[in-house]
Amino acid sequence: MDAELEAKLIEQEHRIVRVIQNFVNRNQWANEDPRRAAAKNALVWRALAPISITAAAGSTVALATLLVLFWQTRLMSEQNASFKEQNAKLQAQIDLQTEQDAARRRTEVIANLYETVGDPLSPVSAAARKRANTAGIRVRVRAP
Repeated sequence: MDAELEAKLIEQEHRIVRVIQNFVNRNQWANEDPRRAAAKNALVWRALAPISITAAAGSTVALATLLVLFWQTRLMSEQNASFKEQNAKLQAQIDLQTEQDAARRRTEVIANLYETVGDPLSPVSAAARKRANTAGIRVRVRAP
């Protein structure tokens, strides 16, 4: 077979395995042999074929999408951490308010218990004992 004709056939090759095989085996031809340049050109054109460019562009878009999703996930993670911190502070505020309310009610009940008409030794009224018991305070009634 003529070297020029074989070079044209090698350059038009589109099957990737055969293109790679021709490129690897190009050393069997002399440097000035047109088949050697044809094998190199076939590999370049195969790499730059429209399907290769489409695959590369699609891969680039996919990679960019993954990077954006990774960045977005990191931002959401930071936002969740901020929400957790905010919720913890709100819960601490609620707990403090609950303690203050309980202390205020306890103080009011104790004030009601020791409120007397004039005699500090008068027995505690039943209504005051009931209010104290609902607030969790034990009341002992002194004998008159």
